[in-house]
Amino acid sequence: MGEGGDSCRFAFGTAFVGPHHDYGEVDHLSVWLGQAEGGGVAFNDDWNGAALRVAKQLGATPVFYSYLIASLARQHAGLEDCDVGHPPLTLCARGAAFVREHLKLILAAYESFARESASVGGRSLRVVWLLEPDIHQYSATGGVTQEGGGLPQLFMVELLRNITVLVRRHLPNAEFSMDISPWVTDQRAWLVPFLEGVDLSFMHTSGGRTDAHSERIRITDPTTWFEIHQISGLGLIADTGYGVAGESTGHDRSWDSVTNLGARVRDGVVALTQANPSPTWLHGLNRLRSQLPALPPPPSVLSFERVRNAPACFRQPPSSTLVAASAHLASLAPVLDLMDRLRASAGRWDTVGWTLAVAVALASLVAAAALFRGLVKLRCCCGGSGTRRPALAGRCRVSTEELAAIRHGDVSGGKPSISKASASGRGRKSGLIKSWPQSRDDEEGEHGVEL
Repeated sequence: MGEGGDSCRFAFGTAFVGPHHDYGEVDHLSVWLGQAEGGGVAFNDDWNGAALRVAKQLGATPVFYSYLIASLARQHAGLEDCDVGHPPLTLCARGAAFVREHLKLILAAYESFARESASVGGRSLRVVWLLEPDIHQYSATGGVTQEGGGLPQLFMVELLRNITVLVRRHLPNAEFSMDISPWVTDQRAWLVPFLEGVDLSFMHTSGGRTDAHSERIRITDPTTWFEIHQISGLGLIADTGYGVAGESTGHDRSWDSVTNLGARVRDGVVALTQANPSPTWLHGLNRLRSQLPALPPPPSVLSFERVRNAPACFRQPPSSTLVAASAHLASLAPVLDLMDRLRASAGRWDTVGWTLAVAVALASLVAAAALFRGLVKLRCCCGGSGTRRPALAGRCRVSTEELAAIRHGDVSGGKPSISKASASGRGRKSGLIKSWPQSRDDEEGEHGVEL
């Protein structure tokens, strides 16, 4: 998934299912965060790291589904999804209270995933990061069954904004996507505060079961694809092929239709993730993509005042300028990675560690100052300017005797200097005052020293 170019292209992706799978011609790989084996909510190199490495090999963009609040609530409080568990041990009953009580834990988990992702893919890694699927269930308007009340919307906006800041501390090229809750009846009131307060690049469905043949995202819900595109001005990423608790519903053939895809492109959909596709679909994407129209630009009139840097589409053919810029950023990645590791290590240093660090820094400064003084002396000896011109100015090769004399304080270099009168006379004839006449042994003598 690149950027740049004059035209946009629709992007196809699938879910990561392992490092040895054939992913065909996909543009992106999706992976859920916080669902490692054993119930732990932490970066798993064998899974999350493997997904990043495979995406890099394919030239595909990783897409993170960061269902971290729900995963942490399951681990620390035994809460289940609303359509799986039984009250009160569900996210619909105690999810908001968990967020209020474990805010630092949630933010730390996001930063940990970002830090570990950067350690695998580098700081220049571009990842599309879907922020908290089903976040609406914790809100004051959507979480009417929440114990102690749902979360105020401004609190939720600030939470997502803080998450993006922490992630970009380690992955400055990360782009963020917000989940669409198609059952919400007033999408404008729900979305605009997030769009104004959080740096978002895309809107995203989650939970699968989307309808390609309908103008509605899900035919049972009121929200349309174009409504979200028009309110946000952002491209939509659709997903399908799974349902409750992530159970596979197989390949969704309604999204194979060029007619359906073309209609959804006109509604603002810029990408599709088939979670459980057929092998033939994976290897027919270039043909399918070539039959689709170019993606339209964002709506010209937005519902709120905001300067946008978001991409007009999910994938664009890379331009030569941006390819060169990306290569330049990639060349800086090792330095940035080192700085990031040093910054992380500094947080764990004790008094001895800081003392050693300061000592190394001071020694480096002393060495740099000595080197600078040596360079200044060399410049003065070999043609430096100023009111006092040493005897060897303009010469870069001298005899060892002359060098020894200079080191002992004899600025004439062991040879008689030219008088002012003779220098003045020679200057009138040649237009150039030379501090010392050139002779053969000055230039190439057996005992000469190169300065």
